[in-house]
Amino acid sequence: MSYHCGVCGKSASLVCSKCNIVTYCGVDHQRVHWSAHKLVCRPLPQAVLPSSQEPEIAKAMGVQLYEAIISNKTADAIQLLRDGADLYGRYMTFASALEAAITYENTDVALAILSIPKVHIDLHSSHRSCLLLACDFGMTSVIARLLDLEQDVNQVVGKSTPLIAAVIANHLDVVNLLLDKGADVNQISSSKSALRFACENKVPLISLRLIEAGATVDDAIEKLLDAPVLAEANAARRRRTGGFRRTLRKARKQRQRSRSIRKR
Repeated sequence: MSYHCGVCGKSASLVCSKCNIVTYCGVDHQRVHWSAHKLVCRPLPQAVLPSSQEPEIAKAMGVQLYEAIISNKTADAIQLLRDGADLYGRYMTFASALEAAITYENTDVALAILSIPKVHIDLHSSHRSCLLLACDFGMTSVIARLLDLEQDVNQVVGKSTPLIAAVIANHLDVVNLLLDKGADVNQISSSKSALRFACENKVPLISLRLIEAGATVDDAIEKLLDAPVLAEANAARRRRTGGFRRTLRKARKQRQRSRSIRKR
């Protein structure tokens, strides 16, 4: 299996030592990405083994669990999980505590829930599954755990897929993770592929990554992938790998040639 840098998309050999999920082409890009990655980077926690409770008590504790998640009281929420709080009672618009934890971007609580043996991960009340929500928010540790628990990397929920959700949210590290986990780069949703969404949303690095992964470039995408878009993608990549000046010189020479041809 090949891995790709979460910053530039190039081949990577360095992996984050904390979560063992996101990979990088070198230490420089790991440092660049840390300000964003530290918000979602977590090691896999030890399994939470909830105590057994009477249904009514568990239900009341479940309400407290939702309130702790919404209030970002992580320690209280994890203690309630250990005490046997109900994970599946409806609260506000949520069908499960996992959905609430991901919606409020609480990586620690989400991972703690996912560590509970035989936890149900398919309950959701919106048009977004828990996996799609995690892709929206770039929660790489949670996504990796959901996929380890055999969530379908190519699931279609609400006319979207995990890969398309990651593309639209511009999370290159999540795109890399999904592709490494077997996401279908040419899967169609809403009559569009992930590459089409990437081109329309003007995320050139992700566009290049999808093409490298085998994305089909049809006539419609060819029009979107014009020279300026490809030039921007290549420039962005070289800018992050120290070759930006060389790219600028090459671009200037090409413009000079085109101008001389027009004059003729």
